[in-house]
Amino acid sequence: MPSITAENTSQFINVDHDGKPMRIHYNDCGHGEEVVVMLHGSGPGATRWANFHRNVDPFVQSRFRVLLIDLPGWGQSDPIVNSGSRSLLNARVVKGIVDGLGFTKIHLVGNSMGGHSSVAFTLEYPENVDRLILMGGGTGGMSLFSPMPTEGMKRVIALYRNPTVENLQKFNEVFVYDNATLSKDLLQLRLRNMLDNKEHLENFVQSTALNSVQFPDATTRLHEIKHKTLIIWGRQDRVMPMDEDILREIDDYIKETRRKIAEYEPELVVLFAPDHFNGFFHDVMPSFCVGIEAHAIGDFNTPKGPLSTEPELGMKLAEYCIEHDVDIATSQRMQVDHGFAQPLSFLLGGIDKYPTIPIFVNGVAPPLPSFKRARILGETVGEFCKTLNKRVLFLGSGGISHQPPVPQYATANEQVRHVLLGAGKNLSPEDREARTDRTIQAAKRFVEDQSTLHVLAPEWDRKFLDTIANNTMRSFDAVRAEEVTEIAGASTHEVKTWVAAASAMSVTNPYHVTGRYYRPIPEWIAGFGGITATSTNE
Repeated sequence: MPSITAENTSQFINVDHDGKPMRIHYNDCGHGEEVVVMLHGSGPGATRWANFHRNVDPFVQSRFRVLLIDLPGWGQSDPIVNSGSRSLLNARVVKGIVDGLGFTKIHLVGNSMGGHSSVAFTLEYPENVDRLILMGGGTGGMSLFSPMPTEGMKRVIALYRNPTVENLQKFNEVFVYDNATLSKDLLQLRLRNMLDNKEHLENFVQSTALNSVQFPDATTRLHEIKHKTLIIWGRQDRVMPMDEDILREIDDYIKETRRKIAEYEPELVVLFAPDHFNGFFHDVMPSFCVGIEAHAIGDFNTPKGPLSTEPELGMKLAEYCIEHDVDIATSQRMQVDHGFAQPLSFLLGGIDKYPTIPIFVNGVAPPLPSFKRARILGETVGEFCKTLNKRVLFLGSGGISHQPPVPQYATANEQVRHVLLGAGKNLSPEDREARTDRTIQAAKRFVEDQSTLHVLAPEWDRKFLDTIANNTMRSFDAVRAEEVTEIAGASTHEVKTWVAAASAMSVTNPYHVTGRYYRPIPEWIAGFGGITATSTNE
């Protein structure tokens, strides 16, 4: 068999693009019945051969036919200024090649942009795909734990705008984990590819000026992909960082907590949670409120719809609290946000899976309930639940140290005050999305410069977790609201939900801790933690 080279496998094909032919270059290697299509990344000077030439022989020797494609705007393919989705453009070009060569099914191998384009192709043409291999492909969505654009992407953009040897070297510093693997020949090849195709570089810069989101977020559609997929990611990737380590930690803790809850088989859930000016406003702001009926709004990608409340039991609980000198309001149509929906969804599998009594605890609007009042509320709820002869799960939901950009009524302008007085209850989907985006943008700025918001307070957080774990909530009785705000941030008052939940459990039976997790996460503008506990007689 003659050796496979870029020259002796070079081919061109015309595909349709908006009614006009587009000339696409590719290498066609091997003669197997199964076809593997490889799609390269988006770095300046990237080509199909530079990206994948080391992979050709193993696939061909395994009896695959291999196509390496120069995507439009790279290598020897036609240049293009693209104002839409680059991934969808690439997917349609690949579809043109697949149809033009008479293939019915292909395996896709995509690196970086090629991975995102492979996902786009699979979503558009699932019938043409057998299997997928994605390498550092991302989804186009926001990283939860890395500033966006990433360190690597900033250098990619700088290299496109100013393709010099110096910028290429700066890019390579973050492009690979070990620079020793980059030979001088490889660097010269990349530089030559860049400078030989300056039109491609200029067109990409123009494209991003027309549309900065060349690779739109595909996260919400990933569940549609049913094909067998191998995902390969560099643990030290600085261009498309892998969020998996932190997410795995959190996911493991949530899964273990969910397992314990399933084993317990609760007959009733009592959930203490805050609100973020989505259901409760300055026009009427109770310290505590029982949701007789409740509906989740679905913010921050949480489930939307009615909670499975217990109206009769909820009313009896409210009456019991008032009879025992705990002032608490009731709501026949309580509107709740992610503060309630996240724990129900993550820990219980949905907002309507278990009979639930939702209890709102004011953690944002002064005058705030004290830690002592939150403790007494919890103890009173616990005493009521002792009379039920049911397996009750007490949940407290709220961030530890944090202070996201929540407006304060005292300093807000008239327009914002209008929202804080109740206009924010029925926001349009667009306005709610814009509000969410403002929080996300604030998180990005906070990651890069933690002086933009109140810094997280891990030491305070751990002390508070010790208090919950040791059932010493009374030690917080005298802690003043101003002290908490100064040390840990204005939204840290949400932890009073934890105090209420732990206090409720403490009066039913003494408890012992069975799980604990904590990590300060600037990307979420919060100290993130959890404690699980079980009654000592269970």
